[in-house]
Amino acid sequence: MVRNFRPVLGVEGRMDTTRLRAALVVVATGLLAACAGGGNSATPTTTTTGPATEVSATVDWRARTVDVDGLEGYGIAFCEGEAPFLCVSRDGAVIGAIELVSFPGGGAALDGGVDAWVADYVGSLAEDRRAGCDPGYQLTADDTGSVPFAGLPGYRYGFTGEIGGRPVERVVGAGVVADGHLHLLVLNALADDGCLAREGELPLDAVDDLAPVVEALAAGTVALPPVTPPPPPSSPR
Repeated sequence: MVRNFRPVLGVEGRMDTTRLRAALVVVATGLLAACAGGGNSATPTTTTTGPATEVSATVDWRARTVDVDGLEGYGIAFCEGEAPFLCVSRDGAVIGAIELVSFPGGGAALDGGVDAWVADYVGSLAEDRRAGCDPGYQLTADDTGSVPFAGLPGYRYGFTGEIGGRPVERVVGAGVVADGHLHLLVLNALADDGCLAREGELPLDAVDDLAPVVEALAAGTVALPPVTPPPPPSSPR
């Protein structure tokens, strides 16, 4: 079975899907374990789903504190453990997570511009989906745009995956380059009856409610997590 995956940067900042698929199993397993924990799991404060007012947020990825205003029917809190996952709950149960993925030195991936980066990302993903899921799998990228992220100029991106015209996958994300490192705040969602297994991804029916939260979290980020720079390449012997 094909697995959902986030971008992993390979040579010269391009997407490396082989490394990414291998890494996803470990990450997804940790995400599910974190979301299943009780100590820091999210708790919804109301029972009416959907954003009733403009959503705002404040999140400190170092101190692991988050506050979201204007979102009804959902709870958002840091998952247990140290990973940068925000567990999302609805009707008293955790339904998935929004995550922050950081790539040391990954800012070079944006040298060609956001649109080129998205095209490379979606192109790599489409190859995987059509080869392992369905030859007719269609991916349509959302329009990119500028959004504030941690006090810096960031960008939004996303895409929708369809089989036979039926949506089965959505990604809503925001990105920023800080000190040469690439940070991606990502909402991944999958249909329950698609060819991809949900392993911490959110259900499709929550995307429209939670999409505004991604930009609110990006704009409300007061501190990004520390990033360890990649080691310099070893000299040939």
